[in-house]
Amino acid sequence: MRSQKSVLIPTFASLLVGLAAVSAGAGCSSASTPAGGAPGSGTPGGGPGAGQNGDAGGGGTTAEDGGPTAGDDGGPSGPSGGEDGGASPNEDAATGGPVAIPPMWDSGCGPVTSVAVTIAGGVVTLAGTVRSWSTNAGNTAGEYGNGTLGANSGSVYSAQGISNAIQVSAGTQSTCVLLNNGTVQCMGDNQYGEIGTGQQSPETNPNITVPTTVTGITTATAIASSELGTCAILQSSSSVCWGDWSSPPNPTPAVNPGWATGVTDVAAGDYGSGDNEFCAVVSGAVKCLGTDTDGNLSPTFLQSGVLQVAVGHNFQCAVLSGGTAQCWGANDVGQLGNGTNTDADNPVTVTGLTGATAIAANGVAACAIVAGGEVMCWGSNQNGSLGNGSGQDSNVPVQAMGLTGVTSISMSVYTSFVCAISAGNLYCWGGSNQPGSSPANLVTPTLMNPSLCTTP
Repeated sequence: MRSQKSVLIPTFASLLVGLAAVSAGAGCSSASTPAGGAPGSGTPGGGPGAGQNGDAGGGGTTAEDGGPTAGDDGGPSGPSGGEDGGASPNEDAATGGPVAIPPMWDSGCGPVTSVAVTIAGGVVTLAGTVRSWSTNAGNTAGEYGNGTLGANSGSVYSAQGISNAIQVSAGTQSTCVLLNNGTVQCMGDNQYGEIGTGQQSPETNPNITVPTTVTGITTATAIASSELGTCAILQSSSSVCWGDWSSPPNPTPAVNPGWATGVTDVAAGDYGSGDNEFCAVVSGAVKCLGTDTDGNLSPTFLQSGVLQVAVGHNFQCAVLSGGTAQCWGANDVGQLGNGTNTDADNPVTVTGLTGATAIAANGVAACAIVAGGEVMCWGSNQNGSLGNGSGQDSNVPVQAMGLTGVTSISMSVYTSFVCAISAGNLYCWGGSNQPGSSPANLVTPTLMNPSLCTTP
């Protein structure tokens, strides 16, 4: 599923201070850049968070077979030609950026501090609460955590009993939440042990509809979810995972032997054919594992100097300590960003990218936060996922229009939708999965509707 990411900060208190979403939703990739913020205060800030990659930020998958789908869900589908390349109705003709809209948190219900993109919507932490929405009437497995199944399309729902959330990640039909006391709660489908209670739910009744504490975790600093599993970084710099991250699935959090120490970032995504994949930065190197038709994946890439990693569909990217980025894997629509469309078994440098501080990926594109909090994206521009107002793919980085001060970004393997946080405000683009009753296709970053402040 999708990936999300996070970075460990030396002390537990300081880590909780600076955590931001990595990506990710199921196969959701999220990434965050360092900033300030008081522990548990809900103020934006933090070290690289989980996200989309990841995941931390976080994303969802598609159908039950977990395979990427083409079309509006943004799964791998080859070069996009669906956009007319015209200006978005949300674009300011004078500045080329998003239309100026009053800050969405004037009502006092914000700010947004973490986001995970899901298959047809998203989930955010908002002033310590957790709020979810979907444009396909989601919550089919209780992943919203509001005690029921089902939801109205576009409506925003609040999880029960959570007031101290600092990061979210999302799987296909499950959501996990990192709390400011180092514990993790999950809700939704538990058929493969995604909730982390030590028990797998029967196929006939797999749903857990309220936030439920993951067994044995008290010092988590970041989380990342794939389609059917989640990994957490602990204060000890080890990483534990649960759900369908190994074969057979393990419903109890367990340390992967290759990630026993030195873990500073983790991201989740999809290796292909709906298979889960996790990659981590371990002592400066990228190490990946997961479940595919051949069993466990355990390659090591980029032996040193890596700050963050992002996992897409059959490709990965990493930010290096000098502010450059490298990617490897599939490149049919330019998702490696090196000016070609040729696959690469070994890492290649993303053309012209400097000052990178965080990175995220979806199925066929990637985005990086660079100096000044601007966002650069490359790969497929399906549904406007590059954020530059064009329908054209790009095999070199292009700038997402109008964004500055971005501290966190989330993408998901199975959707073209992208969301970013700047100054506590949520901006999204790349489709029509935003909250609200009248979604429009967004081809440039757009400030989200205040409906996030209103729940049924």
